[in-house]
Amino acid sequence: MKKIILLIVFLFSISFSYSYVEEFEIELDPESPRVNESVDLTVRAVDDQGEVVQDYNGDILMMVENAGMDDVSFPSDGIYTFSDEDQGEVVFDRGLEFHDTSDITDEGYFDLVVEDMFDEDVYGKLEVEVFSEEDDQEWDIDILSPSEGDEYYDDSLEVIGQTDAPNTQFDIYLNGNLVESGTTDSDGGFDTNIDGLTDGENEVYVSLMDGGDTMAESDTITFYYEEQELEDFKDIIITPEEGIKEGETVTVQVETGEDIEDVQLTIDGVGEYSMNNVEDGFFEVDATIDEVGTFPVHVETIYQGESANFEEVDSVSVSQEGSISSFRYEQYPEEDEMYFSWNYDGKYVEFKLVYADSQDNLNDKDQREEVIVEDNEVVLEGFDFEEDYYVKVFELDDQQDKTGVYSDVSFVEGGMMGAASCRVRGIELSIEKDGDDHYLVWDEVEGAEKYNVYMSEDGDTTSISDMEKVAETEDTKFKYPFDPDAEEVSYNWYAVEADCEDGERSQIGDVERVQVGPFLNFVMFVLISVFLYLLYNLYVYTRE
Repeated sequence: MKKIILLIVFLFSISFSYSYVEEFEIELDPESPRVNESVDLTVRAVDDQGEVVQDYNGDILMMVENAGMDDVSFPSDGIYTFSDEDQGEVVFDRGLEFHDTSDITDEGYFDLVVEDMFDEDVYGKLEVEVFSEEDDQEWDIDILSPSEGDEYYDDSLEVIGQTDAPNTQFDIYLNGNLVESGTTDSDGGFDTNIDGLTDGENEVYVSLMDGGDTMAESDTITFYYEEQELEDFKDIIITPEEGIKEGETVTVQVETGEDIEDVQLTIDGVGEYSMNNVEDGFFEVDATIDEVGTFPVHVETIYQGESANFEEVDSVSVSQEGSISSFRYEQYPEEDEMYFSWNYDGKYVEFKLVYADSQDNLNDKDQREEVIVEDNEVVLEGFDFEEDYYVKVFELDDQQDKTGVYSDVSFVEGGMMGAASCRVRGIELSIEKDGDDHYLVWDEVEGAEKYNVYMSEDGDTTSISDMEKVAETEDTKFKYPFDPDAEEVSYNWYAVEADCEDGERSQIGDVERVQVGPFLNFVMFVLISVFLYLLYNLYVYTRE
């Protein structure tokens, strides 16, 4: 059978060449699967130094030596040809499965072999332990939070943990009672909140479940909860709630019981404030925050000389006046050009882009290259596309001095810089109206299979990672919802990325602010009414 397969592949293959391959490395995730469980299979072509041979374009045959053809399902029927995009390494998601056959049930260990179809001396072998559904496997459960002996004051507890059992039911027990159930994620982790803490000592543990059977239990974690008396403190409101910039003033309002005489407010790292008693049960104060970060807020209520403290009742998150995010680049070796772009939220229009061949040189003015640009994109020449580069962008003020706002360091890997499959350079988003329909439109992107549309209602959002994906389309426009009867102007923020043929994604232009609810009809009505009224008075005046 193997000779027939080799002959077929040989007759239909074209000539190729690649660097010397010593062997194949094989990885499974999870390493020890159960029967009928699909697992991830990774195959990596390496040289005699263990380095990946990135230009390997050979054909491989996958087999299990001590199992029959019906015992195992392979990706692509056990035959695969490496492509340029693989770069010497391929991952088959959920591509391998050991079936529930008599061979598999009777045997616990199997040799998984990957072999070059034209050179049987180039191969890799991995011994795999397969558990049948009746086998008892030891499962690890680690509770990462809470920790042993911790003290808590919130009556809702976040339980975080890690197991080696992905996509598996788990139960959480608090003080011996089942309080929450869920399913571990694809990596075996879990993160959920539980209620019902009792004042004083509490115990929590987690069980992994298989139907109604318990597969494993974690260690029991003992922690302590101190119930807070909240009769004196009712609520806190911080305005604005979000989008606070450094140097901005916020208004803090605290609602208490009507008998409370005084309230002291503390914002960690900012200051302490004696709040103004606006009316019985309501206190207010303004606070200017000149630092960037997240600052917990604490309240102290005072009645007849007695005080009650309420810790971390809220927090204030303050960001920089401007921000640079979503740094992107495209390589064009054939034109000897590199295209850089980034999202920007701020008031200035100039940037300094610096790059170097190492992080140390990036911080050395004598070793790095610098260029000042007047937009959030630039095309540069003179790169060695086989070298690594580190890139950073700084915001400049009107005197071309750094403001303190800058991007993260971006790494551009050499040797990987083929021509970009998706060319979004110079393509921007725009708005079009067709009758009563409103569209977000863009030019077609060469090499794109489809487009992903993202949306946020938060004006401080400048990155796709913080936005919600709302649509996929193969068209170069997206019809967004528009409320013609809205009573006030409202906006959403949209972004579009191209889903490229090689699996990469490239953002098109910047995040676009889009008006989705007009107040303009009413405004125009008022303006027209005023204009007609003035015309009428002018007419009466001229007649007199």
